[in-house]
Parts: sequence; C-alpha cells; structure tokens
Amino acid sequence: MKKTILLLLGILVLTAFSQQRVVSSKVTDSKGVAIPGAIVKSKSNLKIATVTDFDGSFQITIPIDSILTVEFIGLETQAFIVTEDNLIPYGKTTKKEYQHSPSIIGLPT
Repeated sequence: MKKTILLLLGILVLTAFSQQRVVSSKVTDSKGVAIPGAIVKSKSNLKIATVTDFDGSFQITIPIDSILTVEFIGLETQAFIVTEDNLIPYGKTTKKEYQHSPSIIGLPT
C-alpha cells in the first residue's frame, strides 16, 4: 500500500513540473496552400505527434520549451520552439532539392 501511494505521489509531482500547452494552427506551403497529411510532432518524444487534416489544421498538446517539427514529403522540415505564448522558428531547415517551405500560420491557442 505504501509503495503504491509513493508511486502515485511521484507521478503527480512529475506531471506538475512538466507544463503543457495546446497548439492549434494550420500548416501551409510558401504560396499559402494548405498541406493536408503533414506530420507535426515533438522532436524529443515521438509519442507526441499528429497529422494535419484536409485543410492543413492540427491540434497537439506538447510540453513548453519542446521542439515541434513539421514534415511533409517534398517539403523542408521546419522546427519551432514551443513557448507559453508563441512558436519560435528554430535552427536550420532540412533541405531537399525539390521542395517548398511549410509554414504554420496564426497564433497557437
């Protein structure tokens, strides 16, 4: 019984320190065309991922200060740092010879 209570207390403490936020936005190419089927995921935790819907929209719950990546075949992979208020472009993009850049438009909620 004591071991179970200590384990539950440890889990509650860990979840209290990892602040999460919901990011809802839309992925488009450089011409503003929506990209359905793009993969939006956490760089550090592959279990945190989603795919954009038919109009390029997505919603994902991700820890603050994580790196969010957006990938699609034929497009550059884009990375963003998730903050409490915004998404900040991060690092260099992965270049391919035949690509356009995807963009996340609108403020995340």
